[in-house]
This record gives sequence, C-alpha cells and structure tokens, in this order.
Amino acid sequence: MQDFVQLGTKDNYKNIFELLEENRPDVVKATVPRRIASTSEYLNPKYFSVIHYSFADGFARNGHNDEAVTTAFFISNLLAEQSVPCYFLKEDFLHCLIHTSPPESMLIGDIKMPNEAMLFFYPESFSKQYFGLPVLCTGVGRFVKDQIVKIPYHVPGVPKSFSVQMSQAGTKEQLSIFSNVLEAGGTSTFYGTFPNHKTIKDVAIDSIEYFGSAEGIGNNKADVEIGNKLNSLAIKIILGMVARPQYVEFGALLRKGGEKRGVEINELWSPNYIGRTLKLKRENLGGTHASPRFHFRKGHFRGQHYGLNNNLIKVIWIEPTAVGS
Repeated sequence: MQDFVQLGTKDNYKNIFELLEENRPDVVKATVPRRIASTSEYLNPKYFSVIHYSFADGFARNGHNDEAVTTAFFISNLLAEQSVPCYFLKEDFLHCLIHTSPPESMLIGDIKMPNEAMLFFYPESFSKQYFGLPVLCTGVGRFVKDQIVKIPYHVPGVPKSFSVQMSQAGTKEQLSIFSNVLEAGGTSTFYGTFPNHKTIKDVAIDSIEYFGSAEGIGNNKADVEIGNKLNSLAIKIILGMVARPQYVEFGALLRKGGEKRGVEINELWSPNYIGRTLKLKRENLGGTHASPRFHFRKGHFRGQHYGLNNNLIKVIWIEPTAVGS
C-alpha cells in the first residue's frame, strides 16, 4: 500500500479508495458512510474512508504524540462510531451564515451539538470562492471528560484493540474541528481545538494548526486566516442547525439493501441537506430609482437565557436580508 497521506486529486481519492477496498476491506467497512445518491457538486462521502486512513497513518507515524493529528484522528473515529453523519450544505445557507455575526460572548461549552460528531460538505464552487482553496469537507466533534474513543480496526504500528482516553492525549473538554483541503501536492488538514471555557470570539482569533503533504500551505498569516474562516464557519453551521432545525433535511431510503442473484445490494439513501428549504429574505425597495448594488444587510445570532435560574440558552438567529439586485 502506498503512503496514504500523499493524495493530490479527486482521481487519487478514487484510486486509493479502490486500493482500500481491495487491501483493507475492514477499514472501508468500519468507516464508510451509508451509500447516498450522487451529488456531483460535492465530494463523495465514501472517500471519508481515505481521509480517515490518512489520519490513522499520521497517528501511527507520530507515536500518538502530535495533538493535532491525534485529535483529528479521534474525531474521525467518533464519526465512524456514529456511522459518519454527513450533511451537504447549500450555498444560500452558507452565504447567510457568512453575513451573520456570531454571539461572541457565548461559551463553547454552551453550544448544543445536534450530534457528537458531524461531517460537513461544501459545494466545490463555494469553497474555492470563499476559502480560496478546494476544501473537501469539515469534521466537528465534541469531546467530554474522560471520554474513550476506540479505533474500529487494526492500525499498523498500533496495538490491536487500541483505545485512548482523551485526557491521555492532552485534551480537555472541547470542541474540535478539522478541515480537509485538496491541493496539487497532496491533501492537508487545518485543525482547531477550543476548550469549553473559551468564547466563540476566541474561535476567530485563536491560532490554528496545520498538517499534511500539500505544498504551499503552512502556518503563515494567510493560512491562519483561512483556518480561522473554516473554524468560524463551522461554529455558525452548528448554530444554524440549532436555531433553524427546519433547514435540516434528513435523507430518505431510496433502495432497500439485500441480495439479488447472489450479489449483495447496498441500501441507497438521498443526501442529508442543510439549507435547501431556505428562502432568502429580500427587501423590496420599490420606487423608480435604480436598485442599489446587491448586498446583504447583516444578521446576527444571540443566546437567550431561559429556564430555571436562566441556566438554559436558546439560540436566536436574525437572518440577513438581501438588498438590491
């Protein structure tokens, strides 16, 4: 098997996935999401198996001492435990989030996660326009005190039946985010981790880490800004899911699994979408004058305390308004 960290193009993902299916079917079985109908504008989520294995490779090579690699690998294991919940983000939803101010004083620990771990997929055109890089997907995971994450298959160089308590990996209760980026020289990962006692404002200013094989990406100022963009948008996606659950559409079973003429047939599902039902708020200016240049009037999130002793927090989203044409 070749070095799984050295990828490069989408064709390489396909080629390496086929190698995994042939040589490590246990990896594919443990980490591949359920089969979904084709979504051409997004990366096929089955290639998460390749991403997961590249993290496992880095985990084994670093002797479990690199917190960035280790935490990204643990997020991917947490995703595998939950059958890899994948969400496909629509552009209007993403643009609304970009033009929404976050509740900067809200604590990371007060953000309620719809799932312990999730995988977000961006449309390729949006990713290149907003980030300036082809971001394949973003993974988020919440780690709690003394949590144990198991590796679902044997990793060469790591003892069988290996599991690590998060505190042993140098992590605390936190929200962790990784984003996988495809470049000509390989695939690379931006990584950020945010303890529960930090505020959302810290997400936008804390430095991020980077690891991988792509050339031209590193911890310079421009790349830190990209990493902070990735992490801040991931936080807003979670807030948007909480504030607008009606924008989250869960996939439906399109084809039952089973066996036909001795051939196993996998279940086929439609994708989980976020934001497909969103209708942009538009301002009708009226009158006879020319409309102003199209822009968004900024929206904002805020946390509203309620319940006994105001201990609970409800996320309120005042969505942005599209103005002009």
